[in-house]
Amino acid sequence: MKWLSRIILVVVAIGSSSSSELRLLKKQIGIISQPKKNGPIGRIVGGNEAAVGRFPYQIAIINDFGVFCSGILLSENFALSVAHCIDGIFYMIAYLGVHNIREEDENWVQWVLHRDSCLLHPDWNAEIRSNDIALIEFPEPIELNSYINPIALPSRQDQKVDYSSEYVTISGWGYDDDDAFGLTPTLQYVKLRILPPEICQHFYTERIRDTNICTDTGLGRGICNGDSGVPMVYQRSDGTSVLIGIGSFISQMGCASGWPDVFTRLDRYLDWIEEVTNITISH
Repeated sequence: MKWLSRIILVVVAIGSSSSSELRLLKKQIGIISQPKKNGPIGRIVGGNEAAVGRFPYQIAIINDFGVFCSGILLSENFALSVAHCIDGIFYMIAYLGVHNIREEDENWVQWVLHRDSCLLHPDWNAEIRSNDIALIEFPEPIELNSYINPIALPSRQDQKVDYSSEYVTISGWGYDDDDAFGLTPTLQYVKLRILPPEICQHFYTERIRDTNICTDTGLGRGICNGDSGVPMVYQRSDGTSVLIGIGSFISQMGCASGWPDVFTRLDRYLDWIEEVTNITISH
């Protein structure tokens, strides 16, 4: 926590920059060329457009490689994304309160963040895409409103939950199929069924660990290129929505190919999140 706090001055300095690189990044949003298949994963396949403000925790991120990802607001000070979207960058732009990524409006809040404001999980392994999770600290508290608001984290008791066959909501701006030209301008969402771990392991073998959670794409719905870091949200019986996963990778077979989509299971990282952010995790 102290280490992250020391770099806030660097973040502020870069955030006030008006360099040509930053202007170029802003122009790129919405028409970015995305890596295909097992690269970082843009629109939701088989989804529907979300109502404005329905997912106020969703953040649009574009890094200095021109790669688009999602982030998730956890508190006034911290957000979450996947490590593979942040690893190796120098800076990135985070947009909060966004619905249409091609039409800036009064709800948008923008931060330009230096790489030192991001903390990759210490066990992140890029080669096998394990522990694909990272935290982002903002230089000052975010002003919350109906368009910008954090999502609840799971409890430690949720670590025992078997979500197999439960339905979750995924939201993102990713491609709607493998051949799409670019990102979907407006935020989309889709409901997907969680698969038992053994079925996911049947497809991906040893790449799947208990730190992953997978969804069924057999009905032609799923995540696609540009959906790295998208939130997987589960609604409890009491109506509470909690973040239980973040989009990590898809199969080389393509988007919604019948092969499971793979997410990082968030409740496996609660101790680390609490230690870094000081967000209290309930038991």
